[in-house]
Amino acid sequence: MRVTFAGLPFEKMRGVGAKTYETYKAKFGKEPTSYALYAAEGTRVIIDAIKRSAPVIEKTKDVTEKREAVRKAIAATKSFEGSTASGASTRTVTSTTTRCPVSRP
Repeated sequence: MRVTFAGLPFEKMRGVGAKTYETYKAKFGKEPTSYALYAAEGTRVIIDAIKRSAPVIEKTKDVTEKREAVRKAIAATKSFEGSTASGASTRTVTSTTTRCPVSRP
Protein backbone atom coordinates (compact mmCIF):
# COMPACT_ATOMS: atom_id res chain seq x y z
CA MET A 1 0.00 0.00 0.00
CA ARG A 2 1.27 3.46 -0.85
CA VAL A 3 0.23 6.67 0.81
CA THR A 4 0.90 10.06 -0.72
CA PHE A 5 0.44 13.39 0.99
CA ALA A 6 0.93 16.98 -0.05
CA GLY A 7 3.99 18.54 1.53
CA LEU A 8 6.05 17.87 4.60
CA PRO A 9 4.85 17.90 8.17
CA PHE A 10 4.75 21.53 9.30
CA GLU A 11 7.29 20.97 12.06
CA LYS A 12 9.90 19.99 9.42
CA MET A 13 9.47 23.13 7.32
CA ARG A 14 12.25 25.70 7.27
CA GLY A 15 12.75 29.10 5.65
CA VAL A 16 9.85 30.37 3.55
CA GLY A 17 7.74 27.33 4.43
CA ALA A 18 8.04 27.92 8.16
CA LYS A 19 7.34 31.63 7.77
CA THR A 20 4.26 30.99 5.61
CA TYR A 21 2.98 28.45 8.12
CA GLU A 22 3.44 30.78 11.10
CA THR A 23 1.90 33.76 9.27
CA TYR A 24 -1.17 31.71 8.28
CA LYS A 25 -1.59 30.30 11.79
CA ALA A 26 -1.31 33.75 13.37
CA LYS A 27 -3.78 35.31 10.93
CA PHE A 28 -6.44 32.59 10.89
CA GLY A 29 -5.94 30.96 14.30
CA LYS A 30 -5.59 27.44 12.91
CA GLU A 31 -3.07 25.31 11.07
CA PRO A 32 -3.11 25.58 7.28
CA THR A 33 -3.62 22.54 5.12
CA SER A 34 -0.80 21.57 2.78
CA TYR A 35 -3.01 22.65 -0.09
CA ALA A 36 -3.40 26.12 1.42
CA LEU A 37 0.39 26.42 1.38
CA TYR A 38 0.52 25.26 -2.26
CA ALA A 39 -2.10 27.89 -3.11
CA ALA A 40 -0.08 30.58 -1.34
CA GLU A 41 3.04 29.50 -3.22
CA GLY A 42 1.25 29.57 -6.58
CA THR A 43 -0.07 33.02 -5.77
CA ARG A 44 3.46 34.24 -5.03
CA VAL A 45 4.62 32.94 -8.43
CA ILE A 46 1.77 34.80 -10.16
CA ILE A 47 2.38 38.04 -8.26
CA ASP A 48 6.09 37.85 -9.11
CA ALA A 49 5.21 37.32 -12.80
CA ILE A 50 2.86 40.32 -12.77
CA LYS A 51 5.60 42.49 -11.27
CA ARG A 52 8.09 41.33 -13.91
CA SER A 53 5.61 41.95 -16.74
CA ALA A 54 4.54 45.36 -15.40
CA PRO A 55 6.33 47.37 -18.12
CA VAL A 56 4.33 45.59 -20.85
CA ILE A 57 1.12 45.73 -18.83
CA GLU A 58 1.47 49.50 -18.33
CA LYS A 59 2.49 50.14 -21.94
CA THR A 60 -0.27 48.30 -23.80
CA LYS A 61 -4.02 48.78 -23.73
CA ASP A 62 -4.79 45.40 -25.29
CA VAL A 63 -5.96 42.95 -22.62
CA THR A 64 -4.77 39.98 -24.66
CA GLU A 65 -1.23 41.40 -24.77
CA LYS A 66 -1.32 42.03 -21.03
CA ARG A 67 -2.39 38.45 -20.36
CA GLU A 68 0.27 37.12 -22.72
CA ALA A 69 2.95 39.15 -20.93
CA VAL A 70 1.97 37.60 -17.60
CA ARG A 71 1.80 34.11 -19.14
CA LYS A 72 5.30 34.54 -20.60
CA ALA A 73 6.63 35.78 -17.28
CA ILE A 74 5.21 32.73 -15.50
CA ALA A 75 6.69 30.43 -18.16
CA ALA A 76 10.06 32.21 -17.80
CA THR A 77 10.19 31.46 -14.07
CA LYS A 78 13.21 29.20 -13.80
CA SER A 79 13.58 29.05 -10.06
CA PHE A 80 11.50 30.10 -7.14
CA GLU A 81 12.11 29.80 -3.43
CA GLY A 82 9.26 27.50 -2.54
CA SER A 83 7.47 27.14 0.76
CA THR A 84 6.28 23.54 0.62
CA ALA A 85 9.62 21.79 1.02
CA SER A 86 12.03 21.62 3.92
CA GLY A 87 13.97 24.84 3.54
CA ALA A 88 14.45 26.62 0.24
CA SER A 89 13.35 24.71 -2.81
CA THR A 90 14.20 25.61 -6.36
CA ARG A 91 11.19 25.11 -8.60
CA THR A 92 10.32 25.54 -12.20
CA VAL A 93 6.78 26.29 -13.30
CA THR A 94 6.31 22.56 -13.87
CA SER A 95 6.85 22.04 -10.12
CA THR A 96 10.04 20.09 -10.57
CA THR A 97 11.86 20.38 -7.29
CA THR A 98 15.37 19.91 -6.00
CA ARG A 99 13.79 18.29 -2.95
CA CYS A 100 10.89 15.90 -2.84
CA PRO A 101 7.98 17.24 -0.75
CA VAL A 102 5.90 14.12 -1.42
CA SER A 103 6.43 10.75 0.25
CA ARG A 104 8.03 7.93 -1.70
CA PRO A 105 7.38 4.18 -1.25
